[in-house]
Amino acid sequence: MLPDAPVARAPQAAERVAGTQVEFEWAPVATASRYQLQVARHEAFADLVLERENAETGRVTVEGMNPGRYYWRIA
Repeated sequence: MLPDAPVARAPQAAERVAGTQVEFEWAPVATASRYQLQVARHEAFADLVLERENAETGRVTVEGMNPGRYYWRIA
């Protein structure tokens, strides 16, 4: 049996980012100790803008993002 997947909370997929600092937030999973965050400009995730492994909490703040639309996923 696979563990539950974390659920993305904010920002919404394809939401326009206006500033250079973005906080990604998700509902943590009780059995998870680490998460992997991926951010891309396209929903197919073919060209990642950011990949952060070993996130330990239900949120990550990223500095230096360019304004625009992003898609993200958490595992």
